[in-house]
Amino acid sequence: MDGQQYQLAAEAFRSLRTNLQYAALGSPLRILTVTAAGPDEGKSFITANLAVAMAQGGTRVLAVGADLRRPALHRAFGLDYRVGLTSVLMGRMSLEEAVRHTEPWGVDVLPSGPLPPNPAELLGSRQMAALLEEMKQRWELVLLDTPPVVALSDAALLAARSDGVLLVVTAYQTPRDVVVAARRQLEQVGARILGVVLNRVRPSESGRYHYYYYYYSRDGSSAESPRDGRWSHAERPSASLAGRATGVMADRIPGGRDA
Repeated sequence: MDGQQYQLAAEAFRSLRTNLQYAALGSPLRILTVTAAGPDEGKSFITANLAVAMAQGGTRVLAVGADLRRPALHRAFGLDYRVGLTSVLMGRMSLEEAVRHTEPWGVDVLPSGPLPPNPAELLGSRQMAALLEEMKQRWELVLLDTPPVVALSDAALLAARSDGVLLVVTAYQTPRDVVVAARRQLEQVGARILGVVLNRVRPSESGRYHYYYYYYSRDGSSAESPRDGRWSHAERPSASLAGRATGVMADRIPGGRDA
């Protein structure tokens, strides 16, 4: 992306930030689950950039790699996933020891940690519930990057314990029945669906000024990491979101596709 495209992408995330702030009026939004209808929708990409946009707006943010099957969030910040959420849940270290503060983006990140054989059991445990409460006490907003909701129960477990859910779908690609199934599954656990992020919209057809992302407020897989372990150039977290960090975030992430 050139400079203009970065700016358009940055504006899309600022708009998403504003929409979320309005959606939270009258009801606290401390824990937000970000999930997808299916695999390879770009949920980790959305989570990373939304975290940066929120931090730029003055919010103390923790981005959590809660996809314990094919983690990808850590890649956006140049971190190692092998120390993180599961390390804390298994009692191997404290939350404070596992969290990484990223500069120059100003986002605190808790990677997934070692991948467990029983992700759903771990995410649905009392330890996880207690950890979420601890996070709420220490951060103004906690973003949970979770696996796709249709294929796995992980996202629904966390959505039920969250204050809101963002559902990521891919423009021109995600089947309507899959989106409907995702919404139904979230509603069954009592999740508060704040809206849908329509990712990879073609600018010629979006009818908006956003280059890749489009936000519909209240419209109504096994997760995969980047296909070759990399992000594509068009799907890298937008460096312009980081303000003075322009070019840094993009440079840290190689090319490929995002979970």
